[in-house]
Amino acid sequence: GHRALGRCLGREAFDALLKVFEEPPVGVRFVLATTEPHKMPATIVGRCQRFEFRRVPVEAVAEHLERIAKDEGMSLTAEAAHAIARQTEGSVRDALSLLDQASVLGAGEIGEDVVTSLIGSGRSDVQYALGDAVAVGDAKGVFELVSRLVQEGQDLRFVTNEVLAHFRNLLLVKTAPGQHDLLDVTDQEAEKYSVAELGRVIALLLAAQTDMRWTTSPRLSLELALIRSTIPETDAAPEALVSRLERLERVAGITGGGGSGAPAPGSDSP
Repeated sequence: GHRALGRCLGREAFDALLKVFEEPPVGVRFVLATTEPHKMPATIVGRCQRFEFRRVPVEAVAEHLERIAKDEGMSLTAEAAHAIARQTEGSVRDALSLLDQASVLGAGEIGEDVVTSLIGSGRSDVQYALGDAVAVGDAKGVFELVSRLVQEGQDLRFVTNEVLAHFRNLLLVKTAPGQHDLLDVTDQEAEKYSVAELGRVIALLLAAQTDMRWTTSPRLSLELALIRSTIPETDAAPEALVSRLERLERVAGITGGGGSGAPAPGSDSP
């Protein structure tokens, strides 16, 4: 694999490789590829021409898919091409694989509905439902929603990515107003959370996302992150205490003034 170069070669092996680089056989060219260039010794990197390969922009991937579909005699809508490009996050190889699968599923007629049924996107209702459950502390609702996704055969790793993106959008609305044309959330949705609470939830989901790369039970990882998000008492992090206090203030209708809820001096309020 492309990560093996930095992981499997020890210092002695790199030293041996360096000798070959210094005196290469006639006509031989070496190409090294890795996603972990920081693990490469400076003595090796210093003898290489370094090229950084980045992910391809969504628009470029979508255009590439439309061009291939036309050449192959497929019917691919622009919406479906963009849906595939967004799902594969700039990986052209993965996008082509999804295009092949969608072509088989749609018998050569690939619309957004075909892509949706293939990758399970378009679940904004689930994102909003999970977001609402977290906002009001509905642990039962969290378990029911995750159970429904499992029964439907959804990829929980993809669900986690979608939920994470939803909370990121909420955070953006709270901290950087004026982005509504780029997002699918409103001020009313964002008002259900504080900035600190959104940051804590995002951190929990990021940790679950990382854990899912190795665990055999992605469901447990997602449920644990959502329950800790929903019930701050179950989260040992100091930020959870702040979330508990802010949630209590929000329920009690306390805003500003240090959170005491006492009327201002001279006020006629009871």
